[in-house]
Amino acid sequence: MKHRHHILYSLSGLIAVLTVAFWFFGGMHLGWTRTNETRMEIDPVTTLEFPVIEKRFTPGVDFVAFGLIITGFFSVIGYFLRPKQTLE
Repeated sequence: MKHRHHILYSLSGLIAVLTVAFWFFGGMHLGWTRTNETRMEIDPVTTLEFPVIEKRFTPGVDFVAFGLIITGFFSVIGYFLRPKQTLE
């Protein structure tokens, strides 16, 4: 398995793209990752607003940071698995 470093580089690139895409299409929250979302509804009888809490995963910048750290880890491992250069 001479080209293991290429596999790790490809894997790290795929993880980076998927992480950023999931964050982008999942809501792009610029704070911490949220698992609940609060929205306001109006009571039809009293016309008063009240909060409703919904279970909803919204990835934040910590999600992106963790994904890019994993990407860096695979890239560094791939760098050290490169075949040694010989001078001829």
